Parts: sequence; structure tokens; C-alpha cells
Amino acid sequence: PNLQRKFRRLSLHNIKAKVQNHQFDSTSLSKVRTFAVFSPVACDWLPSLSSFQFLRVLDLGNCGSRESSSGLNLKYVGNLIHLRYLGLKGADVHELPVDISKLQLLQILDIQGTRINELPASIVQLRNLICLSVDSGLRLPKGMGNLMSLEVLERVGLSSSPHIVEELRHLTEVMTLSINCDNMDEDLIDILIKSLGNLHKLQNLHIDDGGRLIDCMCESWVPPPNLRSFDSWDPFFFFSSLCRLPKWVNSRSLPHLSSLAIDVEELQGDDVQIIGMLPALRSLRLAAKRVMGRLVVRADAFPSARCCKFYGFLTWPCLFPPGAMPRVQHLEFWVSYWSIAIGEVDCGMNHLPSLEHVKVTLQRDRFTVNGVDEEVDIAKALLRRATEAHPKRPTIEIYST
Repeated sequence: PNLQRKFRRLSLHNIKAKVQNHQFDSTSLSKVRTFAVFSPVACDWLPSLSSFQFLRVLDLGNCGSRESSSGLNLKYVGNLIHLRYLGLKGADVHELPVDISKLQLLQILDIQGTRINELPASIVQLRNLICLSVDSGLRLPKGMGNLMSLEVLERVGLSSSPHIVEELRHLTEVMTLSINCDNMDEDLIDILIKSLGNLHKLQNLHIDDGGRLIDCMCESWVPPPNLRSFDSWDPFFFFSSLCRLPKWVNSRSLPHLSSLAIDVEELQGDDVQIIGMLPALRSLRLAAKRVMGRLVVRADAFPSARCCKFYGFLTWPCLFPPGAMPRVQHLEFWVSYWSIAIGEVDCGMNHLPSLEHVKVTLQRDRFTVNGVDEEVDIAKALLRRATEAHPKRPTIEIYST
């Protein structure tokens, strides 16, 4: 390809030819502001970073070969003093150079999915860094509290970097925080809750492997007033340690919450209604092992919801009376195939006017010796008939346990 003329933006994608880096003329790259690679390439494909003088965006995601022992050479990245964005997600990078501290204009650093095990101590000098995305096993240096411009901090492992628990309280500009608590020292839980309480601008909080932390947050954490998203979802929710729905899940404490993903040991009869009264809620994932009492939902529930997913406990569309869920397009629920087959449960969905897709898990709720397959087939047929009778004819997926 002709790469001799000067240009400002260069992107490489769908690369098939074997082109060596000597085909990139250093003069032609001197004025480039953005360099991005959109397909995996070998290290010798890439031009030397010393060729760039005014680079502002460098995206090398997925570059390099995992079979290589050396990985990408970032030797000259410290010379890119105009750099604002450094994207290395999925790249074959082993370490960041110490002189990355020279990048005083750097705002976004993404090193998820790399082979970097530890950040250099000099990273804490990047006072304009706004977004930092790492892997939970990566070790962060002490002094992270100096990065007071941070607004996004993703996938931080608290067991690999326990000092960050205390330093979090200094990151008062953080709006999006994702932490992994797997194997975290339980003695740090109270400190972490206090640090979270100091993040008054926090809008999105994601907690992986929360364990006892989540349970303690039920009582002692006060969510910030502008919280938009809370996710403590455990895909293996049967191992959840969250005993019950936190007291702060209510319309007064969370007036702006639009996304909630949470799993609990036990639901009370009015918990679904309490969640349904969150005025801004658009997306819900709720799992529970058991329900105490009868679930009661009123016609004013879920006024803004578009997607509702209920796992682990039995529910059905007729639980939600006409008027509830007026905007729900995607609905997932567990229901007893026996209850549908014998007509105990009405699976009609016409009262959910916006429905576009339904996913149903048919659950065995009593022991039967014969006729199980027949009852499952009857339940599936009735569910499909219900979607066919709906004015919008939503698509349906049916699974059985």
C-alpha cells in the first residue's frame, strides 16, 4: 500500500497481507493523530512508536501473538507526550514502561486482557487520568489515591491490591466503579464501606464476588443520591450470601436507579413491589432461592421498565396486573410446568402491551412418576399459544429443568 503521504488518522483492519514495519515511512507517520488496529496482527506488522510525534489516540487492542515471548514493544510510548488515549485491551503486552509518567495528558488507559501483572509506581503521577480499566488479578501501586481526576475505575481486585480499599475514599470524582472482592480480607469490609460512602458522585457500582461485603452493605451503606446502576449479580446465584433485599432499595433512596442486578437468599412478599416502585428502573435482574409469603404486585409497578428477568423463584405474567409493566419488552421468568398444564396458572400476556420477547424456564415443583413429558409439552403449547394471541406476537424461548 502507498503510505508515503502524510495523514492524520490511520487505522488497520482485516489485515491479511504480510507487510513488515519497514513499509511504514516514519515521515508519513509524523503528523498522525490517531493510530488504531482493528484486527490481530503480529508485532512486526506495527510501525515503531518513535515514528509518531503528535499522536493523541493509540489503540493496539488484540495486537501481538500470545506465542511470542517478548510481546509488544512499548519502549517509546513515554515519548508520546500528546497522547490522550492508550488502548491495549487484549494485546500481548507484558509490562508498561516506567516512563509512562511522561504522558501527563493521558486521560484513558485500558489494559484489560493483557499479560501485565503489575502497574509501575510512576502511574500515580498521571494526574489527568480519567478512566483506568485493568484486570482483577493485577497489582496496583500504592498512591492510587493521588489520581484524583479518575471518573472510571474498572475491574480492580481488592485481594491483589488491598491498600486501594483505604485509598478509594480520595477518588471523589469516581462515577463508575467495578471491584472484585474474591478472597478479600474481611477485616477490610468496614473500611471499604466507609470509602464507598465518600464517593458522592458515584453513579455505577459493580461488585463481583461480594460475599460478606454485600451483606454488610444491606445495613450500613447509604447509596449516593445519583446512583444509576447497581450490580452485585452472581451468575451462580445459589451461592449468594445476600440474605435479603437491602433496606436502601426503595424509591426514596434510589430515585434515579435505572439498572439493578441483585440476587438474594430470601424474598418477602412485598419485595417485588418495592423494586417495582423505583421510578427510573429500566432493567432488572432479580434472583432468589425462596419466597416468604405470597408475592403481591400492584398495577402501578414497573412504570419505566423495559427488561425484567426473574430467576430461581416461581412467577408468571398474571402476577403483574393490568397497568403494571406497560413498557416491558423483554421478560424472563421461572414457572411450574405442572401449574400451567393443569390450568392453575393463567399464562396470558395480553395485559403486557409492549412485550417483544419472552424467555421461560419450566420448573418442576412437585414429584410426579408418570406423564412428566406430556405435562411439559402441554405447558409449552399453552405458552406458545399465549404469545401467538398477543397483539405484538412476541418471540418466545422455553427451557425446562
